[in-house]
Amino acid sequence: MTDIERARELLAGGQYTCVLCRGEDTITDTKAGIAPMMGLIGAGVDVRGYAVADRIVGRAAALLFARRKIGAVLGGIFGVTLMLWICIQFYIFPPNFMSTIYFFFGLAQAATGWAAVVFQRQEEFAAEAHEYPNLETNHTRLVAYFSRMGYVREKALEEANRTGADVYEIRSTERTEGTLGFWWCGRYGMHRWEMPIETPNINLPSYEHVTICAPIWVFALAAPVRTFCRSAKGRIREVDYILVHHTRGLYDNAADEMDALLGLRRTHLTSIRCVTGTYRETRTETK
Repeated sequence: MTDIERARELLAGGQYTCVLCRGEDTITDTKAGIAPMMGLIGAGVDVRGYAVADRIVGRAAALLFARRKIGAVLGGIFGVTLMLWICIQFYIFPPNFMSTIYFFFGLAQAATGWAAVVFQRQEEFAAEAHEYPNLETNHTRLVAYFSRMGYVREKALEEANRTGADVYEIRSTERTEGTLGFWWCGRYGMHRWEMPIETPNINLPSYEHVTICAPIWVFALAAPVRTFCRSAKGRIREVDYILVHHTRGLYDNAADEMDALLGLRRTHLTSIRCVTGTYRETRTETK
């Protein structure tokens, strides 16, 4: 059964007003009108690749999903246009309070539009396990990862596909998705706190080698991975790390923290610079 057929079947049951399906993932809602779509967009849920079935007649609901990025783009354009118009006024007329206020308003609008486009691009990034045919063919190795935006997930899947390792996703019980998740995770990153995670349901001592893939938050180890490493102390035989971040650093400080939490010395460190889905630089360290 295809995704759209499954979505239609669930909708026909009469229990839901909106159903989204992609593979094994299903999102349902019982709200009326376009409220389900507005809720998903407001929550920053990535719906790319989902088949959608709802009870709304017309194009409005589809356009909310397909064209939601245009608002951010136009916001930035209008902000730049306003600043240019005020600059012309500055040239023609003497400086005045109102023109100055509108100039800074245009600057803020342009900056907000740019940030919204960047966040949208990040939220649309996706890495799918079915694209990696060699996963889980070698049960002596494990790749464990935490990924908020999908960038770390892609590198984790690539590593697992290369080695045939099993894959385990570290999941937080806190909200980490979307723009609001970004600010919430930043709070944990600044304070170097641990973040609650789902209890790992995997037998770590059964693996000869474990690769831990982690993002960097505020120049340090991501909070959910910090929690995972502390809980895994004494249960991992051999480990190496893959760190993904946005700057040029090696972040051996994060690797050293993971070593201390696990009570092990890493065999290898790979540090990857990633800017909104583009991997620009890879640095390695072998111990």
